[in-house]
Amino acid sequence: MDPPRIIEKDVHSYVLPIKSTLQQLAHPEILGFVSYSVENHDGIIRDIRDGSYFKQHVLFCTDRHALIILFYYDDLPMLFALHKYSMFYCTLGSLLPHLRSTSLAVNLYGIACTKHLKKYGVMKMLSSFI
Repeated sequence: MDPPRIIEKDVHSYVLPIKSTLQQLAHPEILGFVSYSVENHDGIIRDIRDGSYFKQHVLFCTDRHALIILFYYDDLPMLFALHKYSMFYCTLGSLLPHLRSTSLAVNLYGIACTKHLKKYGVMKMLSSFI
């Protein structure tokens, strides 16, 4: 497994290698619940795949087996720390919706001091993936 990558020398931000994260998401217990054909025709949006942005996206319109990766962001205040930290998580969007938040399906992507994230921007944090 690759070591975490430091984004800026003077900044406390760490990004876990996306390759190892994807390998963790490819765990056999998780891949058994991948679904590429969940479609609702009743007009009710139950999942990201029911939304118009997803349905009109060039990649997902042309390749129904394209890998869907969902990123989540959360700020985490530390009780005895001087800083608040921003946490980035990812999961497979191709998993059945009720399984995406299970402990096997959610993986840490990166951690950054929130004030540095505001200074350098989110794209700096996501640059190894995007």
